[in-house]
Amino acid sequence: MPPTAEDRALAAALPAQVHLGSSTWSYPGWQGLVWAGRHSEATLSKTGLTAYAAHPLLRAVGIDRGFYRPLAASEFERYAGQVPPDFRFTVKAPSLVTDALLRSDDGRGRDPNPLFLDATTALQDFIEPACEGLGQRIGALVFQISPLPGPLLARMPETLDRLHAMLRALPPLPAGVVAVEVRDPQWLTPEFAALLRDAGARYCLGLHPKLPPLAEQLPLLRALWPGPLVVRWNLN
Repeated sequence: MPPTAEDRALAAALPAQVHLGSSTWSYPGWQGLVWAGRHSEATLSKTGLTAYAAHPLLRAVGIDRGFYRPLAASEFERYAGQVPPDFRFTVKAPSLVTDALLRSDDGRGRDPNPLFLDATTALQDFIEPACEGLGQRIGALVFQISPLPGPLLARMPETLDRLHAMLRALPPLPAGVVAVEVRDPQWLTPEFAALLRDAGARYCLGLHPKLPPLAEQLPLLRALWPGPLVVRWNLN
């Protein structure tokens, strides 16, 4: 539906480098705000991206489905073709490389994941297809690291080394940044900030029940300034 004059004025007041958006474009509850009529989530998932991207305040969106299985370059390319050149995507890496555990259908950890933080898997199943398909429309490629099991939390220096090695092995992106989002407060150390800085990656500021309040995350963020700010907030 056509944006309001208020929406246009607010969008015009935002700096060009600020890209606001949601984790999805398929929310039926935006009827009257983004959608002119009533649509199902399934319909919006297939056809709603162009209308979402036409709203002047929505200049970014997340692609979370790649967390559950790797996406092909052609799938990313199809998304990129539905949005204007200044639109940006935030894409989650597959859990294949960000979850330390292989999980059963009910989500419980079953066995150690041998591909956790594996550079080759990250490159072939995530970075390369995303870069090929999205190109200049990349905003952030996010490694959201699932909660770690106790044994790995007890060996954080080893886990930090694995993350550092993976990030250092990744090539430069055509646009945007690589970011790391975590779920355990044990990550939030000067050593974590140092490895991100060395690898040229960003910390993804997170509002999540498993993380400390934002004020306690800011020292890590400040250690990486100046640079792009990546924020993902879970408001459920």
